[in-house]
Amino acid sequence: MVGRTPAGKRVEKAYPPYGAYVKTMDPSGEEELCRFGPMGISISFARPGLFVMTRRNNTEVVLTDRRLYGRGKMPWFAGIFNRGETPVFDVPIREIVAIEPVDFLANRAVRIRYRTPNGEKEVSIIGAALCHGHIARLMDLLSPLVTKTGSD
Repeated sequence: MVGRTPAGKRVEKAYPPYGAYVKTMDPSGEEELCRFGPMGISISFARPGLFVMTRRNNTEVVLTDRRLYGRGKMPWFAGIFNRGETPVFDVPIREIVAIEPVDFLANRAVRIRYRTPNGEKEVSIIGAALCHGHIARLMDLLSPLVTKTGSD
């Protein structure tokens, strides 16, 4: 695509193909590796099951080179009440003890156990039927990071 700068110079604009992922870096120096959600993604703080409390369709999951975190994404009108984005979980990669793939009904999940000062905790990221690719990609990206930090 061809465009023009404010000074009137002609420049070529290159856009990534539809669906391609472009790595970004935030001001803290973290490199973003993967981002998906909130639609089709559920979060629970236990192993996925029928009678487990979950947060459905309101959490965006972000994997960086240093941490995995989830941000609560509320509808646009929630900003009126200052409830736009809230942190749901924040797991440093170096604190992850184990990751485990879990199939539950028509869903796929990644169960992550991690260390905190008060002991071990866990979070499960569950993808609905159309989000299985996101869960598989998260597992593929997270596995080498966890084994690399676990061997130090």
